[in-house]
Amino acid sequence: VLLGVLLSFGGGVLAERVPAAPPASAAAPGTVLSWEDARLLAEVMQRVSEHYVERVDEHAMLRNALRGLVGGLDEHSAFLDHDEFAELRLSTSGSYAGIGIEVAAIDDIVAVARRLPGSPAERAGIEPGDVITAIDGAAPDATDLDGAVARLRGPVGSRVRLSISPARGGADRDIVLERADVELRSVAAGLLVPGYGYLRISSFTDTTAEEVERALEQLQAQRALRGLVIDLRDNPGGVLEAAVAVADEFLEDGVIVSAEGRTAD
Repeated sequence: VLLGVLLSFGGGVLAERVPAAPPASAAAPGTVLSWEDARLLAEVMQRVSEHYVERVDEHAMLRNALRGLVGGLDEHSAFLDHDEFAELRLSTSGSYAGIGIEVAAIDDIVAVARRLPGSPAERAGIEPGDVITAIDGAAPDATDLDGAVARLRGPVGSRVRLSISPARGGADRDIVLERADVELRSVAAGLLVPGYGYLRISSFTDTTAEEVERALEQLQAQRALRGLVIDLRDNPGGVLEAAVAVADEFLEDGVIVSAEGRTAD
């Protein structure tokens, strides 16, 4: 079936993109998926499916092929499935519904890496380094961190029960937390010395430009600034428009960024 689908796809591409009698120089090499290419892909997938040492899920194999296809374009391109894209949008939205912790896998355990200020986790006394031994009675899998994160999140007002092993020692405890809207702050600011401010931008989210503007107002209210350190270390990037807006906060004129591509927009 897979071979038939791929060959049909290849035939469809040929029918749509290649004239009945093309001139010898009309098509650039490599612009059309040939029957040989489609057959090769189908044959490799079929052989892996039939002869690999372990049974392979065909859907997972196709997704991996797509990841390789897009990832092979350049180091900045990646294929995201529906859940991964939703997670990306969530991480750049500036807020989400949950308990306000970031977790990390350490060996075979899931531990709290960071606690967000003003979150349900902070009010419950959860500390960085605490080990999460159970979520709603089931132990989290350190090899499936995304699954653990998904179980921690949920609708505002819903509850989740955590079993915690404190990092500072003491008895394990069970905590019931009510999920709430948690603000993902991407900006931290303060005065290094009188007259010189510090601005830390950890990522570019939908709210970063507003956060930077508020932070600058607060710094200027404390004391007139003579200089400012903008710290972008370990910033993975994020929303392009947010980065442009932050740059626009400091630049008087000139082009901030330009893009060129194969499409008109």
